[in-house]
Amino acid sequence: MLTSMIVVRIEVPPDVYKMLDTVGTDEKWWEVVELQKLILAHNNITVLSEDLGKITSLTLLNVSHNQLTSLPAAISELSLLKVIDISHNKIAELPSEIGAVVSLTRLHCASNLMASLPPSLGNLKNLVELKVPNNSLTELPEELCQCSRLTVLDLEGNKLTQIPDNILGNFSNLTELNASKNFLKGIPSDVGQLKKLIRLDVHQNRITDVPPSLAGCTGLIELFLGDNNLTSIPVEMKSLGALSTLDLHANQLKELPKELCELQLSVLDVSNNNLSGLPAELGNMSSLRKLVLVGNPLRSLRSTLVSGPTPALLKFLRSRLQDEESEAKMSAPVSGNIFVTDVPDQVVYAARQAAATKVLSLSGKSLASVPQAAWESDSLTSLDLSRNQIKDLPSELSNCTSLEVLLVPDNKIEEWPAQTLASLPRLRQLVLARNPLRNIPSGAFGSVEKLKILDLSGISGQLPPAPAFSLMPLLEELRLSRLRLREIPSDIPEMLGLRILDLSENSLTTVPETLSQLTKLEELDLANNNITTLSPKLGLLEPTMRSLKLEGNPLRRQVVDRSIDLQTTFCNMKPQTVKRTNSEPVKAPAIANLKDPNSLPPSCFRSSSAEKRIFEVRRVFAAAVKGGEIVKIAFRRRCSFARSIWGAMDLLRVATGLTTRAAMGFELAESTRLGFIGAGQMAEAIARGLVNKGVIPAHRITTSDISPSRQKVFQGFGVSVQPSNADVAANSDVLIVAVKPQYVPVVLSDASSQLTKNHLVVSIAAGVALKDLEVLPWFHLFSSIDFSLFSDELLSLVRYHSGRNWTCNCRLAKCGDTEMSQPDLTRRADLNSALLLVSVVEFRRSLSPGTLATTEDVELVKGLFSALGQIHVVKESLLNAVTGLSGSGPAYVFIAIEALADGGVAAGLPRDVARSLAAQTVLGAAKMVIETGKHPGQLKDEVASPAGTTIAGIHELEKAGFRAALMNAVIAATKRGDEMSG
Repeated sequence: MLTSMIVVRIEVPPDVYKMLDTVGTDEKWWEVVELQKLILAHNNITVLSEDLGKITSLTLLNVSHNQLTSLPAAISELSLLKVIDISHNKIAELPSEIGAVVSLTRLHCASNLMASLPPSLGNLKNLVELKVPNNSLTELPEELCQCSRLTVLDLEGNKLTQIPDNILGNFSNLTELNASKNFLKGIPSDVGQLKKLIRLDVHQNRITDVPPSLAGCTGLIELFLGDNNLTSIPVEMKSLGALSTLDLHANQLKELPKELCELQLSVLDVSNNNLSGLPAELGNMSSLRKLVLVGNPLRSLRSTLVSGPTPALLKFLRSRLQDEESEAKMSAPVSGNIFVTDVPDQVVYAARQAAATKVLSLSGKSLASVPQAAWESDSLTSLDLSRNQIKDLPSELSNCTSLEVLLVPDNKIEEWPAQTLASLPRLRQLVLARNPLRNIPSGAFGSVEKLKILDLSGISGQLPPAPAFSLMPLLEELRLSRLRLREIPSDIPEMLGLRILDLSENSLTTVPETLSQLTKLEELDLANNNITTLSPKLGLLEPTMRSLKLEGNPLRRQVVDRSIDLQTTFCNMKPQTVKRTNSEPVKAPAIANLKDPNSLPPSCFRSSSAEKRIFEVRRVFAAAVKGGEIVKIAFRRRCSFARSIWGAMDLLRVATGLTTRAAMGFELAESTRLGFIGAGQMAEAIARGLVNKGVIPAHRITTSDISPSRQKVFQGFGVSVQPSNADVAANSDVLIVAVKPQYVPVVLSDASSQLTKNHLVVSIAAGVALKDLEVLPWFHLFSSIDFSLFSDELLSLVRYHSGRNWTCNCRLAKCGDTEMSQPDLTRRADLNSALLLVSVVEFRRSLSPGTLATTEDVELVKGLFSALGQIHVVKESLLNAVTGLSGSGPAYVFIAIEALADGGVAAGLPRDVARSLAAQTVLGAAKMVIETGKHPGQLKDEVASPAGTTIAGIHELEKAGFRAALMNAVIAATKRGDEMSG
């Protein structure tokens, strides 16, 4: 039972309201200054007393960030009050008495609980700022229109469905209107009367159209219309000459009016719309610095252009601009400098010219039909009628039996001109692109069997069923872009003379392997389709292929961006049976052009052994042959590692996947499993990096860890968590031990029951030296490789071979990442541009019997981590120097960035701006060193002008010993590394 209740009422001390009544005995009342500003912000005040009205001298009242639920009616007595800030309270309504404070100029009421505003606000004729964002307003009082001096109106984050038409038109002084995050269905038509409006923000509403009257806001600089339901933009907006920022993101726009390209924008955001193309005129908007296009079905633009720099896109759009200059100048002058300008006269003159040249061009004349005057000669060999309004080919064309080239793109032709085409026996080139051509009848191509070039791109109808294109056996160039094709016509692979094939901007999902029959193909354009895989047999096209375009498809980015040489380097294999020692026959790939290894010159051998030779085959594989059998196979190009085929491995499946993998670089065999003992942050960084780089899928990775939270992290990106270390070893081929150094012997002992001679073990442990692992009684080293990961972390690679005691002095070092996505290096989840330093020293055999360690083991680990970054070779003795420079180096750079930022702040820059500039400066300088290959000293001299600002700053650094301090830091860290490794 409730026996007592304590109520804490926090309010303003009463003495505040009676300051003049509490003058001390030693003070003279006529010397007391009246209270003008009362700031009670950021307290827990729940009530303001009616005594507030006694402070009649107040000009500013700030009670923001409290717990107020109302304002006292006595506020009407504050006749001098100019500013009221009641933001961030719990006020449900303003008292009507606030309308009596006629001196008020600024009223800030953000983040309260108000559902309406009192009509008395209309009495505030001096009000210039009204801010009521993040309330629950559903309507505005009509009386608000009387506040004609208003310059700022902030209504963001309310529940308004409309702004009454008769309100905005009275705000002739309004410069900023923010009505974003409401439920507005439209913009009032009288918005055009706001001649002084600079910023209009109505994003995140339900607006379906923009009134053309908006063009009247000639002073508008920023316009935010994003996240609405707009389907079009009025062309009248081209009159907004001052507009700099236009945000149209997340609407339903299908096109941008080319008239908008007359604007001089700096920022244009049209992301997440339904744009299928951009007006070429946009390329002339030289002022544009940022153009955001992501989230649009831009089939006509390469993905590299969409996501690349804005200047490159604008340059591309400019290149597509059609020449709009009058073609009258191409006509000969009638007399002196007077050129023919009337279309009929142009036709007559062109026809006269054609009588001599046999080439008639009437392109871009807006002709609905070809005038009779054009047919002065029936011996034409070329006719260009492109970019007109022609619906039917003229009957006179049938008399031009010598015609070889007929160009009729961009017209209004709806029917296939069968009769006319049948009368042109010498026709070699036919272009009907971008006509509203309906379905082409079956057998239509039989009348143009001598065609060598056919362009039907962008026509409206469907292609005829097969056989269709095979009826033109001489065809060398075929363009079928933008036809909504879901599959490649079945008879195209039969066109053995085809040199150019354009199938871009369709809906293709697969490419038939029969396309490999086109052995004369030089250009193949498959851009902007839905192709996910390519047949390895397309590699047969490599000898003649000059251009293969794949951008805009959901293929791996690395495949699309590689050169044509890599894109078309596929394996051409047939299954055959290969016998292996102590094993049943298995299917393995036979490599094309496989020759007797004994006949190969010595320069092809990687080994002097007669029993083990590695040679190159078709620039695709490196293979090792032993006893007449292929026993090792390696992907060439960037993939230098070799994989043994001993064991149950489906090589045919691996090899046919080379289409995408050869262009990528390293990828583990499909049977390889990766295990992590320990699921800490370093293990997460490596695992995520390998998954994100496509080296291995998450479902082939397992881990174990005593921490449930770390288990959940790995499960979160698809990794299987095992109950014990032994289970991880049992379910992996490559085992990475990612625990603290003191626990390495323990966890390896736990896993030892499941370790076999085929396991590859990688240990991440700072300070765990090779000699420390050698003394483990159950563990015999096959080889050892150390990695230095970030802050002094070491990876020791060991291969477990029971009964063998082979060692090698082989160490690999991994140093700091140069492109961090998070401040803490050890928390990095994707090793994008990591730098991998490798030290390989000659293997040395111990006194115990056994087999020498193979370089393939080292190459496999190098390949594994090369997927996360670059590899550099250093001497083993310099590993601690690598740590001192690169492992500890990021900390030095952080200090430098911090110091640069502090200098900027001392010079007057805001903290966030200074920090950003400092970081970008370091990043840009590092990229310049890497990309130019120049010595840093040379680059420094190039940017330091005589008597300039840079050399003055360098002089101060030299005086402070900056260079020596960094050198000493590297040396000190190296020495400490030597001490730790004993």
